[in-house]
Amino acid sequence: MQVDNQLPDIELLLGEIQTLRQQLDHTRAELQLVRSLMDSELTGIDLQSLVTLVHNSPHMISLADLNGNMLYLNPAGKSLVGLPADAALPTLISDFIYPDDIEQLSLILSTLVEQGTLNGEVRMRNFQVPAEPILVAFAAFCVHHPQTNEVIGLGSINRDIRQQRQTEEDIKLALREKDMLMQELHHRVTNNFQFVSSLLNFRIRQTGDGAVVEALQESRQQIRAIAMIHQMLYQADGVKLVRFDTYFAHLNRLWSEVYRAKATITYQVAPDISLDLSQAVPCALIINELVNNAVKYAFADDVLGVIHIDIQLSEYDYVKIRVQDNGQGLPEGYYTQGKGSLGLYLVNELVLQLQGDLEYQLEAGSLFKIQFPRVVRGETAV
Repeated sequence: MQVDNQLPDIELLLGEIQTLRQQLDHTRAELQLVRSLMDSELTGIDLQSLVTLVHNSPHMISLADLNGNMLYLNPAGKSLVGLPADAALPTLISDFIYPDDIEQLSLILSTLVEQGTLNGEVRMRNFQVPAEPILVAFAAFCVHHPQTNEVIGLGSINRDIRQQRQTEEDIKLALREKDMLMQELHHRVTNNFQFVSSLLNFRIRQTGDGAVVEALQESRQQIRAIAMIHQMLYQADGVKLVRFDTYFAHLNRLWSEVYRAKATITYQVAPDISLDLSQAVPCALIINELVNNAVKYAFADDVLGVIHIDIQLSEYDYVKIRVQDNGQGLPEGYYTQGKGSLGLYLVNELVLQLQGDLEYQLEAGSLFKIQFPRVVRGETAV
């Protein structure tokens, strides 16, 4: 009976011995890390400053031995994972990792020992709300012995990025909603332009006044040129810029429908020219107006003229446009006295809107040179 009564005491003692051995191993690892700091070139003041910095850091800072046993966790780290300030540390690094990310931890540790430093993201366990992991960005590093340079421990600085990630997701959602609204806007604008164009076409068929018909046809063509830009933006998901080489391929088909009996239009557009809506529309209107005026005034009735358009981008990010024809030139006083297309009033106003410059030659074939600084917004082009 006495022997039986002593058995539980022996088992309890063996358990306590095992616990003491684990604590001893843990303490030895801590002492090794501390000794490495003490053996370094840090003075007492420097060491105290380092300890104060780590202790008061707003980020989670931890130390562990090479076996993955936790040695130190600063107050910010305990607070982050939901541990009371006076709580005993869980034994292993893995105890702090969200269960679904345990496999990732093995890869992190092996890579860290191999490379010496490692940055990444991982989900930490939330001891207060287990179902809500804590996403952190970590900067992990190996701790080396100051004399032998042997790796004796692992350290990590972890920053809570849950709010940052939520903000990023909110921004992405807002941008997606904005893109959807912009697409809807371009769609509606395109439909409205088509409706106005149809109204003008209806009026053209009704009127018998040649001058009115001509004016309505010019207006209708300007509307179609603008509508084409909105149509391109509507059809391309998330696109904010208009590639002018693509746009001119569409615009040239429009010109071919209208001017094929009066002029041959050729063009050369650099492939790297993309403009946002605020510049694409006035630029398109300028070129369309110059082409229209060349067809109207530069060529005799029985002559098939040639109009060439060249658009390039300078090294200083200026868009340079040349519109030239081989006609008889424009009438004297055309630009200054308003004999053609309101004296090119529209062209001049649009060039000013682009903060650009306009040069022209109206004899022996007209030549217009326009340049303006391109607005660069770092967006995708269609």
